[in-house]
Amino acid sequence: MRPQTAVNVLGSAVLAVILGWGVLSWGLRDDKAGASMDGVGTSTVVFLGDSLTEGLALARTEAYPALIAERLQAAKLPFRVVNAGVSGDTAADGLARSSAVLNSEVALLMVAFGANDLPRGVPAQECRKNMQEIIDRARAASPGVKIVVSGVDLPQHRGLAGWAEYQEMYRDLAEQNNALLIVNLLEGVAGRPDLNFPDLLHPNAQGHEIMAGKIWEALQPLLVPAPRVAAHETAR
Repeated sequence: MRPQTAVNVLGSAVLAVILGWGVLSWGLRDDKAGASMDGVGTSTVVFLGDSLTEGLALARTEAYPALIAERLQAAKLPFRVVNAGVSGDTAADGLARSSAVLNSEVALLMVAFGANDLPRGVPAQECRKNMQEIIDRARAASPGVKIVVSGVDLPQHRGLAGWAEYQEMYRDLAEQNNALLIVNLLEGVAGRPDLNFPDLLHPNAQGHEIMAGKIWEALQPLLVPAPRVAAHETAR
């Protein structure tokens, strides 16, 4: 994402450092795909998005995908987590690199775009078309993949032309694909100075902790196996 609002002189200086850090990468990373991986297992959970997913200016371990990986490990669930977030990306950019992270091992894909598309004037239907193509590619590579569509709603964007269309687009895309909808990736975080960097667009480490908690709550039913019913309980 790129800031759309003015900040004070000190905030601008800090933001310049933040944006400079944004080109760095940490840990195991595939530069072509713009992805880093955490956890162990043969199945993967892929988070495909922009700087809100990448964790701009944060250590890789502080971004919400890595925090989800920690929860999966604590629950002894054998999944690898792929952080395929790239700062500044639109849905079209995500589509262009999606093939590098979508394969037969992907058990769950969460797509989270729009934070850059909307302020750049990309029509909601074009963003939807690109996200739909990502979903189609994921299902072609892994027919049983579970899909999660995440909306993005920033206070700074609510006055922009097309904002309402984007919110409706997320709902329609999830419904059309029988996917789980996370209404707002930044619920409880957006606009709060204590949970964001000075630009009030990019969550800090505390913000990502809150994001991870809400995302984990939503994804857990899709990733945790249903309890087995004993044979004697079914034969009644």
